[in-house]
Amino acid sequence: PVKFISRDIPSRPVVSFPVVPMGFRVTLLLAFVVGLISLVYEVIATKTLFFFFVENTYSVGIVLATFLLGLACGTLAYRALHRRLAALTIVFLSQMLAGTYAVAELANFGYLPVVLDALERAMPNTWTFVVLKMLVSGVHVCIPAGLMGVVFPLILVRGVGERGQLVEGISWVYVLDLAGSALGALLAGIFALPLLGIRTTVYIAAAVNFSVAGWAASVRRRWGALAAAAVACAAAVYLASSTWSVPDFPATAGRGGPSWFDRDSWVFFEVLDRASSPYGIITVGRHPTLGKILYANYRVECVENRNDSEYEMGALVGLVFESRGGAGKARVASIGLGCGYTLMALAGSPKLD
Repeated sequence: PVKFISRDIPSRPVVSFPVVPMGFRVTLLLAFVVGLISLVYEVIATKTLFFFFVENTYSVGIVLATFLLGLACGTLAYRALHRRLAALTIVFLSQMLAGTYAVAELANFGYLPVVLDALERAMPNTWTFVVLKMLVSGVHVCIPAGLMGVVFPLILVRGVGERGQLVEGISWVYVLDLAGSALGALLAGIFALPLLGIRTTVYIAAAVNFSVAGWAASVRRRWGALAAAAVACAAAVYLASSTWSVPDFPATAGRGGPSWFDRDSWVFFEVLDRASSPYGIITVGRHPTLGKILYANYRVECVENRNDSEYEMGALVGLVFESRGGAGKARVASIGLGCGYTLMALAGSPKLD
């Protein structure tokens, strides 16, 4: 091991790390990639949790809090690991685990409605349920953040140690890490999620994790680990390519009984139509008392018999023009609320075109 001596405290060893052939430019590239993938996962988690909260501020607040907490926990884990494992071994293990968790959990968040609906029925107190809901949602994002957080102090140590200049090394590592984070947030939010969908974006990000793990294994000449990373990367790429364009589900016949995620009232007893989208399965079902219901990923988005306010909004416009009389029809532009009830009321008025 080589000890880097701070210029400010020349007599005290600050950091100890094993000699690893990882140059300063490679360190900066690693900082950039880790920052990018971290923010991709954060944006994905915000998007998926938005399905399960009425207020988007809840999902954003939970993701930010748990993500930062995960990074802190990862930093503490690095303190325990860096004297026992080589730097590139830590990189390999953290990236393999982060990619595996993303593929297994982040891309398959359908378990969340099962758990959250069960908690909602079981909790008599609303605030108790909200707290438990936040804890469950926090686990959704905390683990990948912790695994990525293990790498950052390692990168910081390597950046300072390789460069030999404390201020310059730290500043460049932070600049590249934050630049990667900014790019990751923009790519995920503006390009990847709207165009590719949640699962494909997760698989591509996981493939990057596995690629970094493979690089670390190759530098250390651990050929078995390199083979494992290569297989995992190929699997993630295959999953990404197969989920990008998913064929539509055909409309199915009516069926009796509840849906899989709730045994109470939020169910469709007759499937009218079902299709896939970048954000999951979209279902239109008919309930005997609630009427037609629109589901996104098996979560209720719109209920026919519980949209009185939207319908009344359109009906009120029609009544205003009907009270004015006259032979002609008024032309109306509807900037609607998404479900079509306002438009239905407008179309039913004889005085509106």
